[in-house]
Amino acid sequence: MWIWYPSKKDSATKSAEYMPEVELKQLIKHRGIILSSLFTHAESKVICHSADGGLVADNQRRYPVIILLSGIGAVATDYTTLAEELASHGYVVIGADAPYSTVLTVFPDGRVINRTREGNPGEQAASEEQQRLCNNLIRY
Repeated sequence: MWIWYPSKKDSATKSAEYMPEVELKQLIKHRGIILSSLFTHAESKVICHSADGGLVADNQRRYPVIILLSGIGAVATDYTTLAEELASHGYVVIGADAPYSTVLTVFPDGRVINRTREGNPGEQAASEEQQRLCNNLIRY
């Protein structure tokens, strides 16, 4: 789970990483040379506007919440820029990675769960009955 929210100015303990290093290393290992060539030379140059440990801003009594569920295997941190933009406009954004569905999920204890075919039923060959049901849904 990832949470981006409007915070009190200067209440954060440190600047946040665009993508935590442990997750970045696992994604590079998983996605290979494309991601590797993008981030290995300049990962420290990817600047985000988030900070770790900041207090929630108190200029609003309540904040609207947006649930960010990335699709097609993407990880929530792929959308850091979007989440930061929404938070800067007064939204709390909660992003979630789905074990077995997201390309990979890295847990705080270091365990890594990779995407599986079973976790992505939409990518499996559909039976005739499933295809018929999907076609019926599409018509509506």
